[in-house]
Amino acid sequence: MFKSRLNLFRNVPCPAQNCTLVNCLFYHGDTALIEHNQPDEIEGIKIKKQNYWVEELNEVTERRKKVDQKIKLLNLQKKLAAQATDSVSASDSPKRPLPIDSKSDTNNPQHKNEKKLKLSKPVPDAKFLTPRNILPVGPAPVDIRLNLLKLLHKYYIILNPDCKNPNTICIEKEYEYATKYKSSKLSYLNEFKAYIFQLSKKINQNKKK
Repeated sequence: MFKSRLNLFRNVPCPAQNCTLVNCLFYHGDTALIEHNQPDEIEGIKIKKQNYWVEELNEVTERRKKVDQKIKLLNLQKKLAAQATDSVSASDSPKRPLPIDSKSDTNNPQHKNEKKLKLSKPVPDAKFLTPRNILPVGPAPVDIRLNLLKLLHKYYIILNPDCKNPNTICIEKEYEYATKYKSSKLSYLNEFKAYIFQLSKKINQNKKK
């Protein structure tokens, strides 16, 4: 098998200009011509050799480009298939029913109205919350700002169920604290958390009434 592979080069001209190897694998059929031909004919043979290797190199490069394109296409198809699978899984997941307080006073008309509002009114989606960009840099990493913004949004919609644009209001409120304390991460965290804590206290107070 090894010998048969070596024979693959027997028709390929030797790339060396003055090859002196006894058992060279490449073709040397033009050696005699080179020794007896004129300088211009010898130069023509050299050019043919160079052109042959240039064509071989171009062919290998073209094949490599096609292989790279196929690999990129396969990776893109896998990524799209994975995203489609995730979307189908999320849409097929069962939705949890809203909890019903069995101990509530069913004879209270005000309570019935509040209960209907809670069941019928859609809750603003927190996934559309995104902290506004602050240049050159914000007071805290984006993930920390986003977590605090979601917490603010959670308490705000409880206190203001009739608000039509709670997402915008919460984003602007977080941006207000972020710009005010952008030079100090500690001040931003302390002040903004204190504001959110005040909202949570109001919620607890309303529950006790």
